[in-house]
Amino acid sequence: MTNCQFTSSKNMEFIDYENYAEINGSNMKVFGELFVDNNVMKGSNDYDIWYEGYSKLEFKTKLMFKTQTAITNNAVNVAELQDMNGNSIRISQINVILTNKNDSTSANINLTYSTAAKGYSLSTAGLKLGEYTLSGSTLGLATNCNVIDGNLKIIDIVLSSKGVTKVYGTSNKLIINLVDNNGNALAGESIKVVLSNGVTKNIKTNSKGQATLAIDLAPGQYSAKISFNGKQATSKILVKRATPKLVAAKKVFKRTLKIKQYTVTLKNNLGKAMKNTNVVLKVCGKTFKAKTNSKGQATFKITKLTKKGVFNAKVAYAGNKYYNAKTVSTKITLR
Repeated sequence: MTNCQFTSSKNMEFIDYENYAEINGSNMKVFGELFVDNNVMKGSNDYDIWYEGYSKLEFKTKLMFKTQTAITNNAVNVAELQDMNGNSIRISQINVILTNKNDSTSANINLTYSTAAKGYSLSTAGLKLGEYTLSGSTLGLATNCNVIDGNLKIIDIVLSSKGVTKVYGTSNKLIINLVDNNGNALAGESIKVVLSNGVTKNIKTNSKGQATLAIDLAPGQYSAKISFNGKQATSKILVKRATPKLVAAKKVFKRTLKIKQYTVTLKNNLGKAMKNTNVVLKVCGKTFKAKTNSKGQATFKITKLTKKGVFNAKVAYAGNKYYNAKTVSTKITLR
């Protein structure tokens, strides 16, 4: 005796968990007996029913084998059973005839419907790469069944990345390539990337089979562990410190000025002002310090420099973990 459920007189869901037949809709028939434990069935209440005997679908059905591509060593749903109205139904098992298109070898496989996989799931483990035709039957559990053949292509994958070397702040990205064993791009696939700093990203391939990851990391050396469908690859990421641009133009002052104001400009490699940054000016054995403003400008107040002449000067930025040090030479003239 098998437990089943009857949801309403207009929408019946009947499952034989031993022979595994499920019917959706009120105009379908099974061979067997139904026993209802309630005398009156009304509304949308649930009722427990059970049935004894062997079930068989006697109405017109259609067994459709799918056409799709599967990656080797994976499982793939290969078929769907429908009634004449296009409603999906299922039975305990179907027979699949798997024929290799290259050498015409065939295999007969009985597949059980898997609720977890939501279909008739075929494992591709042990199957050769290439193309197959799919046909078969309902093993006699459905009469008057029209079988529509399908095709299955089994591929392997190649996962690769050359890594990336970039300068801090630039837009260079890590590029990952995903193709099949014939070199065809695999689009719309999600690839997992785990960086050595602990960051994990899931990125999808585009129409060219490429997945790109923006690298927003401080200068240093990193590694990326890349994985997809059991395949793994490792890539190196090198981020170099950027070199800023320091502009210190030649300047002429009257030597009689008590305080001579000299302005320089410091910007990063992308032309953005570096604010609140210390710079140093050295001239005539004297050292002056200043800090840049929001525009990247630093103004030195030069004092105790009254001798007439042309003097060599150096302006320097010491650098940090993001930017290289930078020194420029210039001339300051006193008249």
